[in-house]
Amino acid sequence: MRVLIGYDGSDCSTESFKDLRLAGLPENVEVLVLTVANVWLPPTLAAGVAPAVKITPVAVERARAEAAKRVDEATAIAARGAEQMRRLFPRWQVSSEAVADSPGWAIIKRAADWKADLVVVGANGEAGLNRLQKLTLGSTSQKIVIESPCSVRVARSRERNDVEPIRLLIGLDGSEDSDRAIRTVEERNWPAGTEVLLLTAIDDKVMTTIFEPPVHLRGWVDEADEDPLSWVGRMLAEYRNRLELVGLQVHSLVNHGDPKSLLLEEATSWKADCIVLGAKGHNLLERVLIGSVSTSITSRAECSVEVVR
Repeated sequence: MRVLIGYDGSDCSTESFKDLRLAGLPENVEVLVLTVANVWLPPTLAAGVAPAVKITPVAVERARAEAAKRVDEATAIAARGAEQMRRLFPRWQVSSEAVADSPGWAIIKRAADWKADLVVVGANGEAGLNRLQKLTLGSTSQKIVIESPCSVRVARSRERNDVEPIRLLIGLDGSEDSDRAIRTVEERNWPAGTEVLLLTAIDDKVMTTIFEPPVHLRGWVDEADEDPLSWVGRMLAEYRNRLELVGLQVHSLVNHGDPKSLLLEEATSWKADCIVLGAKGHNLLERVLIGSVSTSITSRAECSVEVVR
């Protein structure tokens, strides 16, 4: 498994390392700690080629020297982060890199080139901030959640006792993406006593989306059902059985209301360590908006959130 960690040396990005102890990852993990120097590196032009914008050679060299200095600093930060990871996870294979680029796009591009299975970023202290602050401070992590080619874990620390069981809340809507969320949890290595809460939120305002073609609900809907919500119980029963077979303690809950609000409220009251959900739901509009539920949850949750692709 390949895990790319966006690291800037801040407290919240350091906390993302510790959060991985609650992620059920295997022992054979390859980690790349990536630090991005948010600078523009002036290109070196070929002999005889004139620049598009007239800049004095002195200004170019000054900008290049400053950018190189920032990259060197980023390289040192990444190396320190990699050393912390080795201390926390001595069996993992850990390396580090630094690049000059926009942080969000650098992480997205490196995840694609490196073929990462999971990208991990800190939440930049977003929880509890007002809307404008969330839009500003959370722009990097939200861009990664939306554009990443692989799953993304937005890590947040919370006060917890080490003897408490790990608690996962999985949001389900019957879509293929939520099935992938189940499969991800099913395939990981969880300590004994780990608890899972399966939550399905029935949004009465968009009930018609339940009756889209069966492909959107993986065949959960049976034409013979008298109760239009029978598919929910059928789905939860199957997922409960699958997760219990791998040793997890499973609870389930069905509630009516806005999925975003219900997931956040239940995660807080249940003291979840992580919310796990698919990148996109079964609703066609959700797909057009690239998973508005997942992006809303990652920006507002008080715990870590893993968005599965």
